[in-house]
Amino acid sequence: MQRFGSSSEDMRDMNHDDTFLGRVKLLVVMLKAFLGDYPLEGYRQKAILKNAEAVHNVCMDWNRYVIQIRSTSHSEGKEGLEYDHIFHQRISLLATMAKSFVQGNPMGYHRKRVIRTNMEYVCDALQFNPQDEGIKLLKVA
Repeated sequence: MQRFGSSSEDMRDMNHDDTFLGRVKLLVVMLKAFLGDYPLEGYRQKAILKNAEAVHNVCMDWNRYVIQIRSTSHSEGKEGLEYDHIFHQRISLLATMAKSFVQGNPMGYHRKRVIRTNMEYVCDALQFNPQDEGIKLLKVA
């Protein structure tokens, strides 16, 4: 039998940052679906809420880590961490906004603009470009 894909020597173990960044990308796709007026009922709302809470918790932990680093020596560092506190604060804001619209809070023009602005910043930082064509499948899913 033929095996396709990468060999095990070329792969590395997943770490905490990989999981976090995967959740952030999922949050971006969910936000794009909300901004595109795709249906967000039942299971999708629960999934958005659960993902937003997980992302928000990681950002809170990261912000506590930054406060500890600033209060101690600067020579200590967290391995694999490449993004600054502004990046994590913007992700935390996106997670908060996602929880807000799922809970039924009104989302006017200015709040949607904040979501778009922060989403563009995060996508640029991650070099992530979710295409609208790929999100159109959410209409039927």
